[in-house]
Amino acid sequence: MKLVTLLAQVDTDKCKGCRTCERVCPVLAIKVVNRKAVVDPERCRGCANCEQRCPDYAVTMVKR
Repeated sequence: MKLVTLLAQVDTDKCKGCRTCERVCPVLAIKVVNRKAVVDPERCRGCANCEQRCPDYAVTMVKR
């Protein structure tokens, strides 16, 4: 079993609510609420798909 050490974190000042992160998340850990992405830390598996695909660089991976 893989130990999950990373967690997606959204910079709400940069986030424009484009929903790209929501579409690329394999475990549906990101939802866009009020045009801002919100990460569910319980579901996030630290794959960094959202960080790599965000056009506004609003998502970063941080240590849990």
